[in-house]
Amino acid sequence: MLRDTTVLMVLATVASSYAELTVIERSEEILRESFGLLGFTVEQAAARYRVGEASQQDVLRATLERGALEERLTMLERSRAAVAAALKSLLDLEEWNALPRTASLAEPRPVEAIDVLNEKLAGRSPALRAAQEERLRSETALRLPRREYFPDFAVMGAYMNKERLLPEWELGVRVRVPLYYWRRQRAAVAEARFAERAAEHARRNTQVGLEARLADLHAMAEASSRLVRLYDEALIPQARLTLESARASYAVGRVDFLTTLTAFTAFLEYRLRYAEELVRALAEIGPLVGETPLGEPSAGQP
Repeated sequence: MLRDTTVLMVLATVASSYAELTVIERSEEILRESFGLLGFTVEQAAARYRVGEASQQDVLRATLERGALEERLTMLERSRAAVAAALKSLLDLEEWNALPRTASLAEPRPVEAIDVLNEKLAGRSPALRAAQEERLRSETALRLPRREYFPDFAVMGAYMNKERLLPEWELGVRVRVPLYYWRRQRAAVAEARFAERAAEHARRNTQVGLEARLADLHAMAEASSRLVRLYDEALIPQARLTLESARASYAVGRVDFLTTLTAFTAFLEYRLRYAEELVRALAEIGPLVGETPLGEPSAGQP
């Protein structure tokens, strides 16, 4: 059980680190693409400033926003180096081995119903199975001192060949009666009974804790799934249209630069959040229910 739990937790850590690395690399791509969009906006503001149709503050704001993007890229590069080092350590790779680029983002696996996950938890969870086996061991330990209440019977037999003399047979019966059971046996039974209750409480506590953690992760996974659909189907397309409209309106002086910059920031943030939510939550559910992060039963599981 300990080996299964360790294997699953290592796999979950690898999956979580890989997901984090995926988010970082996709975020870097989004930020670099945003440099192009922001560069066009900066040129637009500078051109309007040269002909007196915009203030210098517009150019300064655009330049400041570009500096903020460079800062975020630098921080992502630092985070990528840290996550890559942790992943190499988990995979037992040499420091000089370069990790390949992560795969492109895809739609996450559907989230199973909580009832199905609870059934898997009851039947496959290594932590819960270990707690159940501990309770069974305590039940076996309770039966042993209870046997001391009853007498022990022993039947003995022996045969001796005396060659020319008649053979000799020996039979015997031995009975051991527990005369002082109230002193020794009762104390041993009471101790074993308390141990059994403690094991049952520990098993129940483990089960309740795992079910609560599973419910929390399931709610997070469902929320992430809904957010992914919301970003993909509504917020990102709307933010893209808003940015295009704001840039066109700014070019003819119908809106101020702050409106354009706000639309750019909203479009960027929605894309970054979409990349984060697309790989979140499912990696931690598997180890709780005895599965790998890919949804496959671990070794030794039914």
